[in-house]
Amino acid sequence: MEKIMNKGDIVSVLCPMGEFVGKLIANEDGKLELEDPRLVVSGEQGLGFAKGIAQTGKMEPEYMCFNQYSFITESNEEVQKAYRAHTSGIVTP
Repeated sequence: MEKIMNKGDIVSVLCPMGEFVGKLIANEDGKLELEDPRLVVSGEQGLGFAKGIAQTGKMEPEYMCFNQYSFITESNEEVQKAYRAHTSGIVTP
């Protein structure tokens, strides 16, 4: 079976704790690793990204490992654009 997602792709991960977006590092043996993970939050102005992934965790962490998740999928174009703007500070048209 051909791999659909590759290292460096921006992906969405749904797990019991919520939904996360990040750059795929690895997805092997039931272990999923993301670079620059962001927790997706919903507010008055729509969806956005939290500054951290846990209330007591580091702000804007560089790495996250999932041992349990429901699924992983490629993020849509709008989410990818918003993620890039949030993590890099560069806004593209």
